[in-house]
Amino acid sequence: MSTADVNDQSSSVTSDLFLMDEYLDKPPFRIVLVIMTAGIITSLLPLLYLLNLPLSNEILKWSIILFSGFAAGLAARLILNNSGPGLQFAAAISAILVNLFILGWLTLNLIGFGWNPTDTLFSSLRWGAELLVAGLVAAVTIRAWNTFVPKIRIPSKPAKTENKTTIKQDNKPAATSQKKKSKKSGKSTGSTQKVRGRQTSQKKSSLREILVIPSIKRQTQVDRTSHSPIKTIEDRFLKMWEKARVYRNQLSKPLSKPNSSRLIKDRKPQMQAPSRIEQNNVRLIGEVEHRCPYCLEVVQKKDPRGIKVCPICQTHHHLDCWNITGMCQVPHQNE
Repeated sequence: MSTADVNDQSSSVTSDLFLMDEYLDKPPFRIVLVIMTAGIITSLLPLLYLLNLPLSNEILKWSIILFSGFAAGLAARLILNNSGPGLQFAAAISAILVNLFILGWLTLNLIGFGWNPTDTLFSSLRWGAELLVAGLVAAVTIRAWNTFVPKIRIPSKPAKTENKTTIKQDNKPAATSQKKKSKKSGKSTGSTQKVRGRQTSQKKSSLREILVIPSIKRQTQVDRTSHSPIKTIEDRFLKMWEKARVYRNQLSKPLSKPNSSRLIKDRKPQMQAPSRIEQNNVRLIGEVEHRCPYCLEVVQKKDPRGIKVCPICQTHHHLDCWNITGMCQVPHQNE
């Protein structure tokens, strides 16, 4: 096969797909799709009679009718989501009619519409009640938690740009004529140089506007009256911000070392030297102090209790203490 044949086949396939998409987007095709979807779901409902559920025939019949209306409303809501509620309700009612005919054919006129034209008035009233109940359920299913928002068409942007360009060209015919003359002569006039200078300055200014971060003061400068409460609140916040920024900068700066030559060294307060008595609590006395090892009291030279000196260790005792024990209270190595 040649490349031309392959291209023709691919173009034909794409054209067929495009036509199918167009047919799928049309409302009649979508209505038929709603009817088919609801009919397939409803045709499966009579199988509930085969399950032998512990329910009466009337309860089972009306539950099948309610579910058929719900299936029709849900199919219309999902498939015709871009359409209005009127078209959705019409598609749901048509699907309910088809569903009731299918149920009547499958259940031998126990549920839904019958195929026999010679039916009684009671059967026609029953059919009307079934249609009304199923239609109400479908309407509730379509409108529940659904808000229809009308579409607003916005004109395309290229038209605006074309209009702007035409207006600019109409407003400046002299500049264009001067440019054409300068191109023909080959010399640039002063006006063209000025225009170029303005363009470069505009580019630089646009870059600066993008790169430079505006300060807080520029952001808060809004056209308000001088006595408005909002302006006073903004001024207070600005003052607080400035104080915090200055304090932060002071903390971030390293502290400079002061010159010792310029500053006078502060003398430390001199502490009073403690006295010798406070430093050393030991007192030196020229006399020897004797204590009785029994009662641990001082033995004086002329003690009224009497004095007894141990002949071995020369320890002084009170006489009454010595008489109690009859011996020295200091242990001797010789003993």
